[in-house]
Amino acid sequence: MALPLPGNDNAPAPARRSARPLVLLFAALCLSVCAVAYLDLSHNATELMKAEQQEQANVLALNVRNIQSWMAAREADLHLIENGIEQIYGNADLRSTEVLNAIEQFFSESLRRVDSWSQVALYAPDGGLLLHLGADLPRPPAEMIVAVAAQSEIVTEFPAEADTDATGFRMNMLVRLERPNQAAPLGVVMLSVNPRRLLRAVAGFWPDPGETSDMFLLRHVQDRVHVYASKQNGGPYSLASLNARQTLEAAAIARREGSFAGPDRHDKAVIGAFTVVPDTPWHFLAQTDRAEILEPMFQRRVIVVLTALFLIATAGLVAILLWRNQQLAYLAESRRQRRDRTAAAQHFDKFFALARDIYLLLDETGRIIEANKAAEGAYGYSRDELLTMTIRDLRAPNTNDSLDRQWQAAAARDGTLFETLHQRRHGVSFPVEVSSRTLEIDGKIYRQSLVRDISLRKAAEQSVKDMNRVIMAIRLANSILLRSQNEADTFDDMCRAIVDVGHYRMACIGLAIDDAGKSVRIAAMAGEGTDYLAGVNISWGDGPRGQGPTGTAIRTGKIEVNGNFATNPRMAPWRESAMAHGFCSSISLPLKSDGKVFGVLGIYAANADAFDNAEEVALLAELAEDVSFAVGVMRLRGRERENAQKLALSFERTIRLLAETMELRDPYTSGHQHRVAELASAIAIEMKLSEEEVHGIYLAGLVHDIGKIAVPSEFLSKPSRLTPQEMAVVKTHSAVGADLIKEIDFQWPIAAIVRGHHEKLDGSGYPDGLKDGEICVGARIMAVADIVEAISAHRPYRPALGLERAFEEIERERGVQLDSAAVDACLALFRSGRFRFPDPN
Repeated sequence: MALPLPGNDNAPAPARRSARPLVLLFAALCLSVCAVAYLDLSHNATELMKAEQQEQANVLALNVRNIQSWMAAREADLHLIENGIEQIYGNADLRSTEVLNAIEQFFSESLRRVDSWSQVALYAPDGGLLLHLGADLPRPPAEMIVAVAAQSEIVTEFPAEADTDATGFRMNMLVRLERPNQAAPLGVVMLSVNPRRLLRAVAGFWPDPGETSDMFLLRHVQDRVHVYASKQNGGPYSLASLNARQTLEAAAIARREGSFAGPDRHDKAVIGAFTVVPDTPWHFLAQTDRAEILEPMFQRRVIVVLTALFLIATAGLVAILLWRNQQLAYLAESRRQRRDRTAAAQHFDKFFALARDIYLLLDETGRIIEANKAAEGAYGYSRDELLTMTIRDLRAPNTNDSLDRQWQAAAARDGTLFETLHQRRHGVSFPVEVSSRTLEIDGKIYRQSLVRDISLRKAAEQSVKDMNRVIMAIRLANSILLRSQNEADTFDDMCRAIVDVGHYRMACIGLAIDDAGKSVRIAAMAGEGTDYLAGVNISWGDGPRGQGPTGTAIRTGKIEVNGNFATNPRMAPWRESAMAHGFCSSISLPLKSDGKVFGVLGIYAANADAFDNAEEVALLAELAEDVSFAVGVMRLRGRERENAQKLALSFERTIRLLAETMELRDPYTSGHQHRVAELASAIAIEMKLSEEEVHGIYLAGLVHDIGKIAVPSEFLSKPSRLTPQEMAVVKTHSAVGADLIKEIDFQWPIAAIVRGHHEKLDGSGYPDGLKDGEICVGARIMAVADIVEAISAHRPYRPALGLERAFEEIERERGVQLDSAAVDACLALFRSGRFRFPDPN
């Protein structure tokens, strides 16, 4: 079969490398070259225009200085006239005919000598005309004459009314005449100058000018612009107001000084600069046609364009070569891939046919259009039968609800992986793992599914779960065994652990009873259906009721497994009741102690063959052995406790016998040891000692004077005080008593208490002179009890002194010779009324 999968000849060839990257690369190179050329030309154009505007500014500055020099010369002329008039009139009256005639003759000679002067006039301080010579031009306003007469500086006037005609342009310069030694002026002299010719000469001055370079001197008057000088256009001439139009002249009028790039009044593109002549209404302009400035750049542009075309052609050639090499490489790669695909297709067809996993190819409706041999073997259908079916036909009925969701998930980029149940030809379900994804074949969408039977894996997983469950139950059971104290509690806790953690339906422990019927008594049970055990009537004898797993396990000592209540003939007596309670299988594990079976651990499950796993059975057998061991240990401990109790009773009888023997020999101290024992044990309880310590102190009190058996009886019954030698003999009784009983294996330190009950904290006691921490607690308590009893009771050599005398004595010795805690406890007992010595009768 030929499958439309990777490795088949139908698989698409490797994609042809697109020419778009090379085209884009070539376009990028072309754009880069053009951009570099454009930026280069733009930069050069900017630099050229900046250089031209700088040159224009320099020329304007030079011409402004020339005009300023010319005006300074005219002021000198005015001062010359002023000095001439002052020499003429001297101290005479300026209005006299003789002075005026002299001044008139002076004016005539001055006008003939200087042709640039238009007129000369002399005015009175009040503005009246005294003398006028030259052109008949309008006179300045009288108020101006009066204002000039009031100041000493030269005033320059550019009459507006005369400027309406650019040809009549003039400049008036006025200065007052000083009266010698007087503050009041003599009059005002006015000199009118026509500067047109001078200004034209100045405007024409441009060191090394271009062909289109021009200079302008202009003035804005009312609604017109008067051009007084122009190198290219002549002059003077007038223009209409340029305020509504952005030209060089309008920019100069509006902004006084700066640079300009734009159209002139003839709409020609120009580069210009402008400034204002200080202290005048004149504006100076310089301009050059933009085309003349950029002409060198235009010549260079040809070289730039040729260079750019060369680079573009080179880039195109390189792109063509790269494209050709790319196509050759593509053709070679295509041939290689076709050979590889042919080999891979043959290999894949073989692999597909022999694959152990199920391979299914589905169309968009879920219909099977291809299946391999593994699919035929797994489902039990032939290939032709499978090709008439859909994927829904192969799934277990209870899984079809999730089919739509999984079908959509397969359309994701990485496909989907999921687990579900499929069914074989006869309806038997089995778990599978499905890896499904979509693929496109000849423009159609298909779904490719690789199906793997995971029955063994699921069984292994379930086995692991079962084993973990059993192990957890064993762990819990072992922890129960470690803290168990008696069989009944152990059996109950064990059954609950098996059911709760092991998840079995029921667990019970039956004990073998050695009676006539060989019966089995249920000692513990837990779980569901425990009432089943009420009527089972199990035996471990040879009769029919003893042939079940429980009875057989007790008789043989071997594990008995019941795989199925429904089919096991040995379970006939209990089948109906067991199945009614939900039991399908069971296991009986013998419990042994000292090599004998004493009972059975029974476990019941809700499913058949629940105990067919050998490893699980082995773990349960280990659990039964742990139970058996724990029960054996508890029974052994029980016997040990019983023996220990018997031994303790025997020791106590021995001690009491010794005490009674001593009292028979010393009737005067009859009851002394019993009373000391009672008081000492009460003090020990008050000091919160343990029960064992209290009991040991009581027994030691019963025999604390047992050593007096070695003291002569006449010493003990002497009615008077003993001599030092006699007292020395009596003091040996504590050491003798300890030696008498030290070989007896008591579980309490009785010998140490007997030996040390006359020791003192300060080391003044006997027989060893022990101090404080060297004296055991029992001996300290015994010393206090012995003193209180001895002082308060009758003695052969004196009558009883009473309790208060005894209390005074122990309080005096408290912390010095006697233990403080023991003294305090003794006093608290008596004074609270919680203790008193028993009645001697």
